[in-house]
Formats: sequence, C-alpha cells, structure tokens
Amino acid sequence: MVVDQVMTNLSLVMPTYNKLPRLSLVLASLSRQTYPTHQWEVVIVDDGSTDATSAYLDTFTPPFTLRRLCADRTGRSAARNRGLAHANFDVIVFLDDDVLLPPEFVAAHAAEQQNAPAVVHGRIVDLTALKFFDDPSKGIFYPEFNSRSRSSSLLREACLTEQDVVEQFDRKVRTEQRTTAFESVIETVLTGRAPGPPWIGFTGGNVAVPKAWLMDAGRFDESFGLDWGCEDLELGYRLWLAGHPFRYSHACVNYHLAHYRFRFDAEQARTSSYFARKHDDGDIEILGEFIAGALSGKTLLERFRERRASGAASDDHAGAADQ
Repeated sequence: MVVDQVMTNLSLVMPTYNKLPRLSLVLASLSRQTYPTHQWEVVIVDDGSTDATSAYLDTFTPPFTLRRLCADRTGRSAARNRGLAHANFDVIVFLDDDVLLPPEFVAAHAAEQQNAPAVVHGRIVDLTALKFFDDPSKGIFYPEFNSRSRSSSLLREACLTEQDVVEQFDRKVRTEQRTTAFESVIETVLTGRAPGPPWIGFTGGNVAVPKAWLMDAGRFDESFGLDWGCEDLELGYRLWLAGHPFRYSHACVNYHLAHYRFRFDAEQARTSSYFARKHDDGDIEILGEFIAGALSGKTLLERFRERRASGAASDDHAGAADQ
C-alpha cells in the first residue's frame, strides 16, 4: 500500500510600509507560484502605510489566499508578530515587501522543510541598479537623486514592470546574480566554508522556520521599535541558543528590489547597540562593526575564525552549534 506523503503547508508573513511601487511587483511574482494554492497563504501586515497601499490592496484579487492585517505604525517586529499570530500554517516564511520570487520559490521552501525542519535562509540576490528609484517600474527617482542625469538612461534599463515580472522573469530578473557582502558572509558560514555564528542567517527578507520554534523563542523583540535593523538577527540568535539547526538554500532564492535607506547609519547604530547590550557575545559586536562599514566581509570572517581559534567564541553555547 502506498501512502501519500503529507505536503508542507506554509504561511508567508510580510510586513509593509509605504512601499507600494515595490509591493505591487512582489505580489505579481507571488501570483506565479507553482505550489498548490491550498498549501500556502500570504499574510500581509500593513504597518500604518500612508501611501496608496490600502487602496491598492482593497481592489487586488490574487490567485492565492491573501489575508491582510492593518496596524498602527509600530515597526517590523510588532508587524511580524501580528502576522505570526494570525498565520494558519505550521511553517513560516518571512519576506520583505521588496523581494521578487521565482515561480518555484514556495515549493522550494516547502521541500526544504518536508523531511528536515530547520531555520532555512534562502539566497538573496540584490537588484542594485534599482536602488535610486522611488518607483522602479516607472523609472521615477527618489527626489534626492533627480540630478543623476548622466546615468539615468542606463539605470532605467533595469526598471521592471508587473508585466516583466509575470512574462519575462527569467530574462529580466533571474539573470541577475549579484549579492551583498553580508549575503556572501552568510553563505560562507552556513555552507561550512568558514566558521561563524549560524544566527546571522536569520534575515527577514528570506527565511523559513517552524512556527512552534518561533513561539517557543519568544517571537520578535518589539523594543526595536521603528528603527531598521537587527530585530531579525536578534530572534535568530535566540533560535540558535535553543539549539535549532540552520541551513543555507540556493534553491529558495529571491531577488531584492534594492532601495535607498536615508536614515540607515543612525538607526543601525541604535539597533546594533541594543542587540549587543541584550546579549553578551563578541560576535554581535564584530557584526555591528561590519554593518557600520568598519569591517569588510573578509575581515569579518577572519575575526569570527580568530575568536573560535582562541576559544573566545563557544559554538556549543546553550546547546547551539555551527551547522
């Protein structure tokens, strides 16, 4: 007698705030998923958007289950926690509102969790040419970059429409392979090519994890507030302390619609400092230096290695281990 294998059910949780030009492209990519629609859902938490996000979602009719939650402006941690509380399925995939998903994305995350549950970081490719656009589908620059006339035509060639996402994904999106220095570090550590803390792979733009593990770990720390950065890594740190396995997946790739962060330095300084104060771990301080631009990716990996060689870092702390 052949018994059919039970397929994995997934809830994709996505906070959004004032990023409709990118969100509409993300939703177009979600509309092309190959995984059976009854096996997954999307939970969007509108974190008090003041642009046209609400009106757009009022009329959007997707070919998948979409549940929309509205909240006052409370930040990514609170928004993700709200989405998590309303998620119906046992595996959570956290996404940002600016990542394009290839058609096999949901199926790939389901396959990763099917027989060996883990904290799975999917590869993130960066569409860097879009960084200066407020609307990457219409080629509208942020006001601060309207003077970039010399490179405007070249940059606009990288712009994407919903039709591009639906009909020309392979040609206009999948051909890109550039990643950030941080993504390179994450890949190097999680694939075992260099020692380092696995928790750096818990980034909110592309990570899947069993819901029960998140609840046991205490969910996201809402004390991070409205500031950008480290709220995802801090939860990853607690998942690592609990001894959960981490993996890197090239199959679960998505494509980040890069954008400019105008208050990055100040916000990142505050969140990195809070993260370091909350957990007494030298790896956190080193990572903070890297994010602030004081260390290169190569130097960050060297510092991780040095700490382990000297015994300063204990990778079996509280039952956790490098994967």
